[in-house]
Amino acid sequence: MTLHVRPATVEDAAAIDDLLTAYAHARRIRLPGAGAALDRLTRPESIPALVQDAARIVGFGHAWPAGQAVRCFARVHPEHVGRGIGTLLLDDLERRSHSFGKPVFNVMQPAADDAATGLFIGRGYEVICHVLRMQMSLDRYQPPPAVLPAGITLSPFQAGHDEARLFDAFRAANPGHPAVEGEWWHDMRDDPAMPYDPTLWFTARRGPEIVGYSLGSRHELDGRTVGYVAEIGVRPSSRGQGIAFAALTATIGAFHRAGLPAATLNVDADNLTGALRLYRKAGMHAVPQSSEWSKRLAE
Repeated sequence: MTLHVRPATVEDAAAIDDLLTAYAHARRIRLPGAGAALDRLTRPESIPALVQDAARIVGFGHAWPAGQAVRCFARVHPEHVGRGIGTLLLDDLERRSHSFGKPVFNVMQPAADDAATGLFIGRGYEVICHVLRMQMSLDRYQPPPAVLPAGITLSPFQAGHDEARLFDAFRAANPGHPAVEGEWWHDMRDDPAMPYDPTLWFTARRGPEIVGYSLGSRHELDGRTVGYVAEIGVRPSSRGQGIAFAALTATIGAFHRAGLPAATLNVDADNLTGALRLYRKAGMHAVPQSSEWSKRLAE
Protein backbone atom coordinates (compact mmCIF):
# COMPACT_ATOMS: atom_id res chain seq x y z
CA MET A 1 0.00 0.00 0.00
CA THR A 2 1.07 3.59 -0.60
CA LEU A 3 2.67 5.44 2.27
CA HIS A 4 2.17 9.15 2.76
CA VAL A 5 3.46 11.71 5.25
CA ARG A 6 1.39 14.42 6.88
CA PRO A 7 1.55 16.67 9.93
CA ALA A 8 0.34 14.91 13.09
CA THR A 9 -2.48 16.46 15.12
CA VAL A 10 -3.95 15.91 18.57
CA GLU A 11 -6.69 13.81 16.95
CA ASP A 12 -3.96 11.24 16.16
CA ALA A 13 -2.83 10.95 19.79
CA ALA A 14 -4.48 7.61 20.61
CA ALA A 15 -3.13 5.90 17.48
CA ILE A 16 0.34 7.33 18.10
CA ASP A 17 0.24 6.07 21.70
CA ASP A 18 -0.48 2.58 20.33
CA LEU A 19 2.51 2.85 17.98
CA LEU A 20 4.83 4.06 20.76
CA THR A 21 3.71 1.23 23.04
CA ALA A 22 4.22 -1.40 20.31
CA TYR A 23 7.70 0.00 19.62
CA ALA A 24 8.65 -0.01 23.33
CA HIS A 25 7.49 -3.62 23.78
CA ALA A 26 9.36 -4.78 20.67
CA ARG A 27 12.60 -2.99 21.65
CA ARG A 28 12.25 -3.71 25.39
CA ILE A 29 12.67 -0.06 26.34
CA ARG A 30 10.82 2.24 28.73
CA LEU A 31 7.08 2.23 28.07
CA PRO A 32 5.47 5.58 27.28
CA GLY A 33 3.23 6.92 30.01
CA ALA A 34 -0.44 7.67 29.56
CA GLY A 35 -0.77 10.72 27.35
CA ALA A 36 2.79 10.50 25.99
CA ALA A 37 1.72 11.22 22.41
CA LEU A 38 -0.40 14.22 23.40
CA ASP A 39 2.53 15.57 25.38
CA ARG A 40 4.79 15.38 22.31
CA LEU A 41 2.13 16.78 19.99
CA THR A 42 1.54 19.86 22.14
CA ARG A 43 5.10 20.81 23.08
CA PRO A 44 5.88 24.44 22.22
CA GLU A 45 7.62 24.84 18.84
CA SER A 46 7.40 21.09 18.14
CA ILE A 47 6.97 20.02 14.49
CA PRO A 48 5.15 16.64 14.49
CA ALA A 49 4.82 14.30 11.51
CA LEU A 50 3.42 10.85 10.87
CA VAL A 51 3.52 8.24 8.12
CA GLN A 52 0.24 6.55 7.24
CA ASP A 53 -0.53 3.33 5.39
CA ALA A 54 -4.21 3.51 4.37
CA ALA A 55 -5.92 4.21 7.72
CA ARG A 56 -3.06 2.99 9.96
CA ILE A 57 -0.29 5.14 11.42
CA VAL A 58 3.02 3.29 10.93
CA GLY A 59 5.54 6.00 11.80
CA PHE A 60 5.69 9.08 14.03
CA GLY A 61 8.27 11.72 14.79
CA HIS A 62 8.68 15.30 15.90
CA ALA A 63 11.46 17.87 15.97
CA TRP A 64 12.03 20.89 18.19
CA PRO A 65 14.76 23.50 18.81
CA ALA A 66 17.18 22.92 21.69
CA GLY A 67 20.06 25.35 22.09
CA GLN A 68 22.05 25.51 18.84
CA ALA A 69 20.54 22.29 17.46
CA VAL A 70 17.26 20.73 16.46
CA ARG A 71 16.43 17.54 18.33
CA CYS A 72 14.34 14.79 16.81
CA PHE A 73 12.36 11.85 18.18
CA ALA A 74 11.25 9.26 15.59
CA ARG A 75 9.64 5.82 15.82
CA VAL A 76 8.61 3.22 13.22
CA HIS A 77 6.03 0.55 14.03
CA PRO A 78 7.96 -2.72 14.53
CA GLU A 79 5.68 -4.59 12.11
CA HIS A 80 6.55 -2.15 9.30
CA VAL A 81 10.34 -1.92 9.48
CA GLY A 82 12.10 -1.98 6.10
CA ARG A 83 9.45 -0.09 4.14
CA GLY A 84 11.24 3.27 4.01
CA ILE A 85 9.15 4.83 6.78
CA GLY A 86 12.16 6.21 8.64
CA THR A 87 13.39 7.81 5.43
CA LEU A 88 10.04 9.50 4.87
CA LEU A 89 9.97 10.82 8.44
CA LEU A 90 13.49 12.23 8.31
CA ASP A 91 12.95 13.74 4.85
CA ASP A 92 9.95 15.63 6.19
CA LEU A 93 11.33 16.64 9.59
CA GLU A 94 14.75 17.72 8.31
CA ARG A 95 13.11 19.85 5.59
CA ARG A 96 10.61 21.52 7.93
CA SER A 97 13.23 22.08 10.63
CA HIS A 98 15.01 24.67 8.49
CA SER A 99 12.41 27.10 9.86
CA PHE A 100 14.15 26.96 13.25
CA GLY A 101 17.34 28.48 11.81
CA LYS A 102 19.56 25.94 13.62
CA PRO A 103 22.56 24.39 11.84
CA VAL A 104 22.51 20.94 13.42
CA PHE A 105 19.92 18.12 13.52
CA ASN A 106 20.26 15.42 16.22
CA VAL A 107 18.39 12.12 16.60
CA MET A 108 18.46 9.62 19.48
CA GLN A 109 18.54 5.90 18.58
CA PRO A 110 17.75 3.24 21.22
CA ALA A 111 20.50 0.62 21.35
CA ALA A 112 17.95 -2.13 20.63
CA ASP A 113 16.89 -0.45 17.37
CA ASP A 114 19.85 -1.37 15.16
CA ALA A 115 17.64 -1.27 12.04
CA ALA A 116 18.10 2.51 11.91
CA THR A 117 21.92 2.49 11.86
CA GLY A 118 22.27 2.09 8.09
CA LEU A 119 19.66 4.80 7.53
CA PHE A 120 21.59 7.34 9.61
CA ILE A 121 24.94 6.52 8.00
CA GLY A 122 23.43 6.76 4.53
CA ARG A 123 22.01 10.21 5.31
CA GLY A 124 25.36 11.57 6.50
CA TYR A 125 24.81 11.35 10.25
CA GLU A 126 27.66 10.69 12.69
CA VAL A 127 27.47 9.37 16.24
CA ILE A 128 28.25 12.10 18.76
CA CYS A 129 27.64 10.16 21.98
CA HIS A 130 26.65 6.79 23.40
CA VAL A 131 24.35 6.63 26.43
CA LEU A 132 24.54 3.86 29.03
CA ARG A 133 21.77 2.70 31.32
CA MET A 134 23.12 2.18 34.82
CA GLN A 135 20.98 -0.19 36.86
CA MET A 136 20.89 -2.22 40.04
CA SER A 137 18.53 -4.60 41.77
CA LEU A 138 17.05 -3.39 45.05
CA ASP A 139 16.32 -6.86 46.35
CA ARG A 140 17.87 -6.98 49.84
CA TYR A 141 19.26 -3.48 49.34
CA GLN A 142 21.44 -2.16 52.15
CA PRO A 143 22.37 1.52 51.82
CA PRO A 144 26.12 2.13 51.96
CA PRO A 145 27.49 4.68 54.44
CA ALA A 146 27.45 8.20 53.02
CA VAL A 147 29.07 11.00 55.02
CA LEU A 148 28.27 14.63 54.21
CA PRO A 149 30.87 17.36 54.74
CA ALA A 150 30.48 19.81 57.60
CA GLY A 151 27.85 22.45 56.94
CA ILE A 152 25.94 20.41 54.34
CA THR A 153 22.51 18.93 55.07
CA LEU A 154 20.38 16.60 52.98
CA SER A 155 16.63 17.18 52.87
CA PRO A 156 13.60 16.50 50.65
CA PHE A 157 12.68 18.97 47.93
CA GLN A 158 10.13 21.54 49.14
CA ALA A 159 7.59 22.16 46.38
CA GLY A 160 6.48 25.76 46.17
CA HIS A 161 9.68 26.96 47.85
CA ASP A 162 12.74 25.38 46.22
CA GLU A 163 12.01 25.74 42.49
CA ALA A 164 14.23 28.73 41.73
CA ARG A 165 17.07 27.48 43.93
CA LEU A 166 16.96 24.02 42.36
CA PHE A 167 17.04 25.27 38.78
CA ASP A 168 19.90 27.61 39.69
CA ALA A 169 21.82 24.61 41.05
CA PHE A 170 21.06 22.65 37.87
CA ARG A 171 22.41 25.46 35.66
CA ALA A 172 25.54 25.74 37.81
CA ALA A 173 26.14 21.97 37.59
CA ASN A 174 25.48 21.91 33.81
CA PRO A 175 26.74 25.23 32.41
CA GLY A 176 26.58 24.08 28.79
CA HIS A 177 23.08 22.66 28.94
CA PRO A 178 20.59 24.42 26.61
CA ALA A 179 17.61 23.93 28.95
CA VAL A 180 15.05 26.70 29.24
CA GLU A 181 13.58 26.84 32.75
CA GLY A 182 9.97 26.21 31.74
CA GLU A 183 10.93 23.29 29.47
CA TRP A 184 13.15 21.80 32.17
CA TRP A 185 10.36 21.84 34.72
CA HIS A 186 8.03 20.29 32.14
CA ASP A 187 10.48 17.42 31.65
CA MET A 188 10.98 16.97 35.39
CA ARG A 189 7.37 17.20 36.59
CA ASP A 190 4.97 16.93 33.64
CA ASP A 191 6.39 14.11 31.51
CA PRO A 192 3.75 11.34 31.58
CA ALA A 193 6.47 8.70 31.22
CA MET A 194 8.05 9.82 34.54
CA PRO A 195 5.34 10.63 37.11
CA TYR A 196 6.43 13.37 39.51
CA ASP A 197 6.86 12.24 43.12
CA PRO A 198 8.53 14.78 45.46
CA THR A 199 9.28 12.03 48.02
CA LEU A 200 11.95 10.80 45.57
CA TRP A 201 13.66 14.21 45.23
CA PHE A 202 16.55 15.14 47.54
CA THR A 203 18.59 18.33 47.86
CA ALA A 204 21.92 18.99 49.55
CA ARG A 205 22.11 22.44 51.12
CA ARG A 206 24.58 24.84 52.58
CA GLY A 207 22.30 27.19 54.46
CA PRO A 208 19.56 28.27 52.01
CA GLU A 209 21.64 27.44 48.91
CA ILE A 210 21.10 24.13 47.11
CA VAL A 211 24.55 22.79 46.23
CA GLY A 212 23.51 19.32 45.03
CA TYR A 213 20.45 17.29 44.12
CA SER A 214 19.17 13.87 43.08
CA LEU A 215 15.73 13.77 41.46
CA GLY A 216 13.99 10.40 41.26
CA SER A 217 10.92 9.16 39.45
CA ARG A 218 9.31 5.94 38.27
CA HIS A 219 9.11 4.44 34.82
CA GLU A 220 8.13 1.22 33.10
CA LEU A 221 10.99 -1.04 32.02
CA ASP A 222 10.73 -4.67 30.89
CA GLY A 223 7.20 -4.92 32.26
CA ARG A 224 8.09 -3.56 35.70
CA THR A 225 7.80 -0.18 37.38
CA VAL A 226 11.33 0.75 38.49
CA GLY A 227 13.03 3.74 40.05
CA TYR A 228 14.68 6.18 37.67
CA VAL A 229 17.12 8.94 38.64
CA ALA A 230 16.22 11.67 36.17
CA GLU A 231 18.82 14.21 37.29
CA ILE A 232 21.77 14.31 39.65
CA GLY A 233 24.30 17.10 40.02
CA VAL A 234 26.53 19.15 42.29
CA ARG A 235 27.77 22.71 41.91
CA PRO A 236 31.41 22.66 40.72
CA SER A 237 32.59 24.48 43.85
CA SER A 238 31.17 21.70 46.06
CA ARG A 239 32.33 18.61 44.15
CA GLY A 240 34.69 15.95 45.47
CA GLN A 241 33.17 15.93 48.96
CA GLY A 242 30.74 13.01 48.72
CA ILE A 243 27.63 15.14 48.16
CA ALA A 244 26.54 13.44 44.93
CA PHE A 245 26.99 9.99 46.50
CA ALA A 246 24.91 10.95 49.54
CA ALA A 247 22.12 12.43 47.41
CA LEU A 248 22.11 9.44 45.04
CA THR A 249 21.95 6.88 47.84
CA ALA A 250 19.12 8.86 49.46
CA THR A 251 17.09 8.54 46.24
CA ILE A 252 17.94 4.86 45.83
CA GLY A 253 16.92 4.29 49.45
CA ALA A 254 13.60 6.02 48.74
CA PHE A 255 13.07 3.71 45.75
CA HIS A 256 13.65 0.73 48.04
CA ARG A 257 11.25 2.00 50.71
CA ALA A 258 8.62 2.56 47.99
CA GLY A 259 8.88 -1.12 47.04
CA LEU A 260 10.47 -0.55 43.63
CA PRO A 261 12.52 -3.57 42.49
CA ALA A 262 15.37 -1.73 40.74
CA ALA A 263 17.07 1.63 40.32
CA THR A 264 18.18 2.98 36.93
CA LEU A 265 19.60 6.11 35.33
CA ASN A 266 21.15 7.14 32.01
CA VAL A 267 24.65 8.55 31.52
CA ASP A 268 26.88 9.53 28.62
CA ALA A 269 29.47 6.76 28.13
CA ASP A 270 32.15 9.44 27.65
CA ASN A 271 31.23 11.35 30.82
CA LEU A 272 34.41 12.84 32.25
CA THR A 273 33.07 14.08 35.60
CA GLY A 274 33.56 10.79 37.46
CA ALA A 275 29.86 9.91 37.13
CA LEU A 276 30.52 6.30 36.07
CA ARG A 277 32.72 5.73 39.13
CA LEU A 278 30.01 7.27 41.33
CA TYR A 279 27.26 5.02 39.98
CA ARG A 280 29.40 1.89 40.22
CA LYS A 281 30.29 2.82 43.80
CA ALA A 282 26.56 2.95 44.54
CA GLY A 283 26.22 -0.63 43.21
CA MET A 284 25.08 -0.01 39.63
CA HIS A 285 26.29 -1.72 36.45
CA ALA A 286 26.06 -0.55 32.84
CA VAL A 287 24.15 -1.78 29.78
CA PRO A 288 23.95 0.03 26.38
CA GLN A 289 20.96 2.39 26.19
CA SER A 290 21.10 4.63 23.10
CA SER A 291 23.24 6.62 20.68
CA GLU A 292 22.86 10.20 19.51
CA TRP A 293 23.38 10.86 15.80
CA SER A 294 24.02 14.30 14.33
CA LYS A 295 24.29 16.01 10.94
CA ARG A 296 24.45 19.54 9.63
CA LEU A 297 21.31 20.68 7.88
CA ALA A 298 21.78 21.72 4.26
CA GLU A 299 21.96 25.48 3.74
